[in-house]
Amino acid sequence: MTKIELLKKYHDMACHNLFCYSRNYAMTEPKDGYEAEWKQAGEEVELLEEIIEQQKKAASHEEAAKEKILKFKKSLSELKDSKTFDDIYPLLLKCFKQ
Repeated sequence: MTKIELLKKYHDMACHNLFCYSRNYAMTEPKDGYEAEWKQAGEEVELLEEIIEQQKKAASHEEAAKEKILKFKKSLSELKDSKTFDDIYPLLLKCFKQ
């Protein structure tokens, strides 16, 4: 199970709770006597949605960083016997350009 899968599981439960505490199917009004629970469930849904998006972005950045490292390793292997900075510097620039 990934972090995102776990967060989605908690998000589903928070949505279920919000639905249960809601007066209508649109979940725009709380049931009488459940105002605090409805509000808390709504906040949990919003927070979990934010956290899921942040986690997706972090995973995307991590994947991009891994790709850059692989490119760099490949470039280094292409250098073989070259050991001067002038030979390595252009490869570094090429690998880490955005």
